[in-house]
Amino acid sequence: MPVEKLIKATLLTDRHRFDSVITKLIDFKLFHTIEVGQDRIENTEEYIQTLSRISAEIENLANELGIKREFGVMDYLTNKVQVKTYSYEFKDFRELVEELKKKIGELQTNLYPLIESRRKFNKELNEALNYKQNLEFISKIGIDFETIKYLKRFFVLFVVVNSKILLELKRSLPEDVLLISEKVKEDVNIALILSKTEYAEKISRIIGGLELIQIKVPEEKISINEEIERLEKKIRELRQKITEVELKISYESKMRYYDIISLYELASLQYLNILNIKISRPLKNFVILEGYIPKRYKNDFEKIFSNDCFLEFEDVKEKDAPTLIVNKPIIKSFENITYMQGPANYHEIDPTPFVFFFFTLFYGFMYADLGGGLLIIALGLFFYLRSAGNLRQWGILLVSIGCASAIFGILHNEFFGFPIPFVHYQPVIELVKHGEGLNPEGLTFVLQISIIIGIVHLILGILLRLINGIIASNKEDLILAIAYLTFYISGVFLLYGLWVFGMNIGAYSSSQQVILGIPAYLYSKIFSVSALIGLILILLARYIAKKLEGEEHIETKELLGEGAMEVFDSITRLLSNTISYLRLAILVIVHSVFLLYLGSVVNLYLGNPIITTIVVGIALVLGNLGIALLEGFVVFIQALRLHLYEWFTKFYYGEGKPFRTFNNEGLITKVKFKIR
Repeated sequence: MPVEKLIKATLLTDRHRFDSVITKLIDFKLFHTIEVGQDRIENTEEYIQTLSRISAEIENLANELGIKREFGVMDYLTNKVQVKTYSYEFKDFRELVEELKKKIGELQTNLYPLIESRRKFNKELNEALNYKQNLEFISKIGIDFETIKYLKRFFVLFVVVNSKILLELKRSLPEDVLLISEKVKEDVNIALILSKTEYAEKISRIIGGLELIQIKVPEEKISINEEIERLEKKIRELRQKITEVELKISYESKMRYYDIISLYELASLQYLNILNIKISRPLKNFVILEGYIPKRYKNDFEKIFSNDCFLEFEDVKEKDAPTLIVNKPIIKSFENITYMQGPANYHEIDPTPFVFFFFTLFYGFMYADLGGGLLIIALGLFFYLRSAGNLRQWGILLVSIGCASAIFGILHNEFFGFPIPFVHYQPVIELVKHGEGLNPEGLTFVLQISIIIGIVHLILGILLRLINGIIASNKEDLILAIAYLTFYISGVFLLYGLWVFGMNIGAYSSSQQVILGIPAYLYSKIFSVSALIGLILILLARYIAKKLEGEEHIETKELLGEGAMEVFDSITRLLSNTISYLRLAILVIVHSVFLLYLGSVVNLYLGNPIITTIVVGIALVLGNLGIALLEGFVVFIQALRLHLYEWFTKFYYGEGKPFRTFNNEGLITKVKFKIR
């Protein structure tokens, strides 16, 4: 069973050994801390503050260097990411933290001088550019600095101001202060303020309060044009310096790219790990931690922690215990589908192994093409080999459904709309007769198979509800599952018999003809009665469940009303659910029709054999790529819909609380401790 059986573990240790316990817990990984309280001790508080600071410092450094810390699909597709693995090994958690402090210190020593130089030069460049622009504004209104120098007994000031603030400035200045303004561009004005020197301090306060940009007048005697020339030279020099610094930063960034990402991952992972450690009860000299571990690792847990802790174990009785789901790598990739509904409860079967089987079956059935399957396999292998983390899991999933498409393509003898080259055989499923068109017998066959697959899938879902009801001691689920199974299976057999008699109800209910070894008149009565029993059970299920649970006050009318609605809903829903599986056949038929139309281009002739060959070749390649993209996506959505809406609704709650492990592995980072 993929859902691990857990056991509750309590650890009692003294504060001096707590560092060792932290190290061993993080290395053990599979310990879900019970959050009884939010208490921490000095050790963890120190680590939290240090790791939080280091993470922030590395993040700031990465931002300054333009280093991405997360990668998307396009990064891998465009080959911008080279997956490397950094493995770290430490004596204990404290050594890890000290090593991180050392590494970030080295990075800051080497890189921050360059970053500060770039910041300084950029600031100077912006100031020079703004000053130059303001001087050009002054030049437009015909004022020169040489003229200003003669006004030694006056306080002279230039400011840049918009129209709204200009009005406020005029109202704020004393009456005998001269203010001359000139509009130099849209909503930008140059204002000349001329006053007696005694008003200098007051005017400066007003300018500061309005946060206006002042234009500095050079001390030396120089014309505006000369000052602009001097600034242009300075701007060129600053841009040259910035280019040189950028080249050095770019080189350092490229050389230390993965070092910085791995250190960021290392700090972030351990920050989250230390946040995960919450003590249950703080004592003066001791620390108590409580959590869940997999039952099968109990002996290993005792061996690791017995020297540092007093241990106590007890069986899990809580209904809301966390869920640790362990699937094999191929099946695990389909947890991406299951988790769209949510993780399983602790007392619930994880449906991922069934999702793996049926999702690949549905996908292959709907997109039956050896060529298309090989394309999907290639894409999946690319993601698996070139990416990391969850994208790698999607790569495994794509390889699985690509294999299913390829297998069904072989059964159909289908390769991009043509028979599979170099081999000649009779297809197992002959939906298309190449050169002729669709095969009516093949159409009937895939329609029948799709309904059979749907019936099996739905019955499995109801059976899983029955098993979940037994595991969780949920009497309502148990009774409803029995009722649904009885009604649905009986209904399937009834409709099968009616189909045998060509929908002739009279002949069906009176004929002596044998159906599955039973005379038709008796067959119809047996399954009619059993279907009726199923409906009665659905009607009374909630009432019976309340009675079995020993509830004293039962709202009989309310429960029977709900049961009546459930009866109506079950008839319509199960019928519509079953019919919904016809999409399996419809999509494979649509696929065949698309390829038939595309294959007809081989009969095209444009008057020149070379041109015809080129045009037909391009049309076939582009057409098949378009069909692969369109159908590959649509088929995935339909397979997903059959699981989320038709199947999961029969049994799966998906309201589990995920088992919170300690994590020592990021996209490119792995950590191991030397546990003695």
